[in-house]
Amino acid sequence: MFSLTGLVVLCFGIAAAMWCSEDHSAHVVSKYVALFGLAMAATVAMGAWANEGWRRRRSSVQPTTTHGAAATAVPGSVGYFTLYQTIWSCFAVLFLGAGLEIAAAAWPTHWPLALLLAFLGLGSASAPVLAVAGRLRRGRVVLTDQEIVHEGWSSRTSLAWADVSRVITAFERQPLIVIIGSDGARWSACAATPTVRLGGNRRQIWKLDRPAPAGSIVLECPRLAVDGYRLYRFLTYYADNPSARVELGTPAATERWATVR
Repeated sequence: MFSLTGLVVLCFGIAAAMWCSEDHSAHVVSKYVALFGLAMAATVAMGAWANEGWRRRRSSVQPTTTHGAAATAVPGSVGYFTLYQTIWSCFAVLFLGAGLEIAAAAWPTHWPLALLLAFLGLGSASAPVLAVAGRLRRGRVVLTDQEIVHEGWSSRTSLAWADVSRVITAFERQPLIVIIGSDGARWSACAATPTVRLGGNRRQIWKLDRPAPAGSIVLECPRLAVDGYRLYRFLTYYADNPSARVELGTPAATERWATVR
């Protein structure tokens, strides 16, 4: 993070110097250097956001419905998802803008470079486009009295409460909560983003969620708008007290959240 912060300062310093230069080429390139610096700044911000020690998230669970059933939703983080989309939006504008300018100025001699940059720009732009279309989303965790549903950034995973054997914490580059099912658990997982066929297999476009082993749900704490410690204790309570799950989807679950520390 310190190295990237230094890179951000360097990029903005170079962009400012190029912008103030009387050299036309430097003036044109300056905005792309600044865009790269902005993308790196968003990367640094994501790293800071992921460190839960910097702040205690104060958001609460919310009542909702899913397939007509009452449920309690753990909201996803708007800020963290927005930072991710900012990174790819910057790269999309950078590559597409540079490709168009090169094509307009020197298509006969530099068309391969223009096409390469356009291809990279379209690939980068697919992330914000899918977000606008609702195929990439900030995600959430939905709790009913029957099941746990993790609507991730690019996938959906569900596990029946009756098959939950335990809830544990883990750490792999960031804090995790892992909900583990018993053998033969009623578990399902599906992709939310489009897939393309490569060779004999279909590959998911923008596979952004941490792969969950069959029969389990993996929650990445920085992607949620609530405090990870409280969420772990909240989930553990309902895993250990089956009779209390009827609260989920009612004001009692919100009141229960308020008592968890």
